[in-house]
Amino acid sequence: MRIFKYRYQSYHKPITALIILVVIWIFYYFSDSAENKFYQNGQMIYDGATLNNQNHGLWTWWYENGKKEMQGHFEFGKREGVWYTWDRAGILRSEGMYKNDKLNGYFKQYNEKGILIRESNYVDDELFGLQKVYDNEGELISNENNQ
Repeated sequence: MRIFKYRYQSYHKPITALIILVVIWIFYYFSDSAENKFYQNGQMIYDGATLNNQNHGLWTWWYENGKKEMQGHFEFGKREGVWYTWDRAGILRSEGMYKNDKLNGYFKQYNEKGILIRESNYVDDELFGLQKVYDNEGELISNENNQ
């Protein structure tokens, strides 16, 4: 007759399962992946990559008619470098320099004919310095100082 009854309890199975779940989560969270989405007509809406669940690298968006809408680079979810926008006809409408997700540097706007109508400079999303304004034919109208 036994006085003490020993019951073996294994904790290694739940711990192993927990470790596997954590490894899967880490792999998913830190993995690189391509992101893209399509309109019903099959035209791509956007295309880009993610890193650590943040937009990273070159991203491009399109209109349903297949013309580019916007394009630029992300670095860990923040806009960096030159970004472009186009209208539905494919005419360049703006280009600007971004740093740390803010306009920093030049920003140019174009009319529906693709003619430059405004040149500006920005520092941390704030208009700064000389701004040139042009008419619809590209002739300089004014220089404005925004300091």
